[in-house]
Amino acid sequence: MDRNYKYVIEAYDKSWFFDPQPCQGFYDAGWAFSFLGELEDELNQLRKPYMNKIIEPDVERFVLQAAEQFYAYIVKLAKDAIPQAIQLPEFQALNYEDDLEVRIGEYKGISEAVYSAAYGILHDSTG
Repeated sequence: MDRNYKYVIEAYDKSWFFDPQPCQGFYDAGWAFSFLGELEDELNQLRKPYMNKIIEPDVERFVLQAAEQFYAYIVKLAKDAIPQAIQLPEFQALNYEDDLEVRIGEYKGISEAVYSAAYGILHDSTG
């Protein structure tokens, strides 16, 4: 809701969350989510003639529901990029553990593995 559309990208050692110094970067997905902000602005303008029959929390709830679709798009984009990313010389030059995983999801929360060094590229049932 604060229109910060940065995704955290982290790399951990084999101790995962307990890694004292994870490698961290950011990806700004504002190019996709900017449309969500525009939608919220437009809905807030359109609700005014209804004189508080539609209130701002109603708009926020709708925008949060719509944000799920924007997030799903970013996840799909990342999944589609994995096959090319693992072929890059920079990735090939990495020295990593046999159990390396690339995961997409919530920060230190629910996430989905999209690449495993042991199993290769992983896909969910939706492809």
